[in-house]
Amino acid sequence: MKHYFWIVATAAVTSIPVTGHAQQIPDDVGVAARVPDEFKPIGGRIGSVFIYPALTYDLTGTDNVVASDADRRGDAYVTVAPRVTIARNSQQSNHVVQLFNANRFHFDSKDENFSEFGVLTRNRWGAVDSNNILFEASAQREVDQRTGRNNVTLSRSPVHHGRFDGELAYAFSAGRFSYRFGVHGRRVDFADARSRTGTVIDQDFRDYTQLGGNAQLGYRLREGINLVGQVDYDRFYYDVGPGDTGFPSGLAPDRNSYRVKGEVGLGFDISQRLYGVATIGYLTRNYRKQVPQLRDVSSLSYNINLLWNPTEYLTVRVNGLRDIQETASPLVAGDQFTRGTVAVDYMPTPALLFTASANAVRYNPVGVTTGNATEYGGNLLARYRLNRQWSVTSRLSYNGRDTNSPVDSFDGVWFSMGVVITL
Repeated sequence: MKHYFWIVATAAVTSIPVTGHAQQIPDDVGVAARVPDEFKPIGGRIGSVFIYPALTYDLTGTDNVVASDADRRGDAYVTVAPRVTIARNSQQSNHVVQLFNANRFHFDSKDENFSEFGVLTRNRWGAVDSNNILFEASAQREVDQRTGRNNVTLSRSPVHHGRFDGELAYAFSAGRFSYRFGVHGRRVDFADARSRTGTVIDQDFRDYTQLGGNAQLGYRLREGINLVGQVDYDRFYYDVGPGDTGFPSGLAPDRNSYRVKGEVGLGFDISQRLYGVATIGYLTRNYRKQVPQLRDVSSLSYNINLLWNPTEYLTVRVNGLRDIQETASPLVAGDQFTRGTVAVDYMPTPALLFTASANAVRYNPVGVTTGNATEYGGNLLARYRLNRQWSVTSRLSYNGRDTNSPVDSFDGVWFSMGVVITL
């Protein structure tokens, strides 16, 4: 408990963690994304290129550092996360590159220390409301968080992996119609884990390559409301399968598969009040060379991503998704999941922001096991901007998971305070 005193005593300082999964929100949409002129970072300029460095310092305490009820223990840790954003904008093009790094240092559980880093870029050639080409790419080292579904519970330290993503798309409009066609790819390579006794926990069976494409169509029904439809196709190629070195023995499934998803719905952009999309459709994931239980996994799918500004100072965000994700368990082929999130942002003054959010995820493993799981959580965040360079933050989070396995079940509280420095 000695570290919790220092957390409270260092109230000068946290915590919006910086990772490679930055959520992109259009400017001037929600109150959390609006930066008043008097608080916008100054940055630096080289010709037509702008450079914005930033640093987040975070001090966090928790009563369940490894997110396990079977090994429940408290700890505190510091997160230091520098990043640099480089941007070049014009009416006919937009180019953004971000380099990030996040380092976590624990007071007691030294094996839990880790580092994440990477580079992301987003580029557009052509005006945003007419014909344009989009290219996005990222290369990053990520860590499976202890609170995540894919945490390897028995590992001595969090498992890390390299991830490479890329997408090339072409978008254009003609009258009331808008179109977008794209191709994308992903490569993921996992490092082996080690148990607390030093035994190697081979992770090669998780390495895969994903290739796919998508097509989107929009039709403007009236100003601010569009009919939208989308079709996605992906192939998943795993490095190892039954009979290969490194493939788990026993009933482990072959994860090579393809995925098809089609959805239709409505898109919104109404008077700076309501933005987003809500679609519903059908999803199938077909696993080849499998027992009948894995040959065809199909279900209803949906995607909801809405942002509503009922007043100038208040934003409500609603997100929902049903899909199938890759898994760390060697016993199943993946996890079918249903996720929902609700968040409210309130900005009573330009300098002060409060956010309250709640989320829940239901996992249904794809296979013959019955290891269903439900994750849930809530967050309270406060941020205060002192000036252009300095912001102080604090966050209180509660997270948990219910399963039929006591090893994977947990609940815990995380409290953070910190500072964000922007130049």
